[in-house]
Amino acid sequence: MSNLIDRGRTFSTRAHQRIDQRRKYSDQPYHFHLDAVASMVATVTDDAEMADGRAKFPERRRKHMNRTKAAAVVITAFLAAGCTATADKGHGTSANSTGRTTQAVSGDGGAQLADTRWTPRSLGKEAVPRNPALTLDLGRDGRVSGSDGCNRLQTVYKVDGASISISMKIAGTMMACPDQIEARARTYREALQRAARFAVSAENLSLQDATGRVLAAFVPSITALAGTRWDVVAYNNGRGGVVSVLAGTRMSANFERDGQVTGNAGCNRYFAGYQQQAQRLTIGMAATTRKFCAEPVGVMQQEALFLEVLRTSATLVLEGNRLELRKTDGALAVVLDRQPDN
Repeated sequence: MSNLIDRGRTFSTRAHQRIDQRRKYSDQPYHFHLDAVASMVATVTDDAEMADGRAKFPERRRKHMNRTKAAAVVITAFLAAGCTATADKGHGTSANSTGRTTQAVSGDGGAQLADTRWTPRSLGKEAVPRNPALTLDLGRDGRVSGSDGCNRLQTVYKVDGASISISMKIAGTMMACPDQIEARARTYREALQRAARFAVSAENLSLQDATGRVLAAFVPSITALAGTRWDVVAYNNGRGGVVSVLAGTRMSANFERDGQVTGNAGCNRYFAGYQQQAQRLTIGMAATTRKFCAEPVGVMQQEALFLEVLRTSATLVLEGNRLELRKTDGALAVVLDRQPDN
């Protein structure tokens, strides 16, 4: 049985990691939940309680209980696979040694797009709001990932000169969002699927239909924190919850180019050192000014919790104008929105 549990855990974890599936409320990577389920199933053992059951139940019912236990693990694994992507044979995908579908991106156009990250500034003639973030990541292996503002998305693309085709088979998470956000998400996905041509430079990317009409215009996504300024939207309160900033208060984080992060903690100014290496981030202990604020009620407690959780940041996730700082276990530490450029 332990072998079956391990196989179920491995299968389902890979399936969810493949599309970065996350839990709706805690926003933890979904495999944390699968590990918990597998561990719970594993606690059903042939102990004294089960031995007592043998005295009370016929042999046929005992065997049924064992089969039910095994089926629970298998069902958990296969339900987990329901949200994974299907390889698009029409785009020449193949499986590599890890089981992931890949596709070589060739030609000058492919080289220009490979390993680039973009944020849409307009869809057709309509400007895209800063938040929630829409993003587009184009991999060297022909994989597309990103966010439509409501859900994560994943598919494949193919480039031939200035022509581009993005697979109609877009996989992703399945969260429900407000009507306006879902409508924009549909428009974005349709723009990606209708793209036939592209034009790219260091500062811009446009996706066009077959007639040359611009479907979506992009600017490069930021990948480094240095020189960026952010407003705190929510933070981990240390009790397993992520809470919004108190009304009437403002918290911020300014990542300076000299390796210092500064900002407003709600009442006082703070200063700390930081280091970023790709998606890894460390923030040192903060020094603050010594002001006391009586209002709004709870502002000093909020400040203490924020500065404490800021130090637990271990990784970062940048999605357009949204920044998530996460702990070593993947849990959210701080959520921030980028301040408009002056």
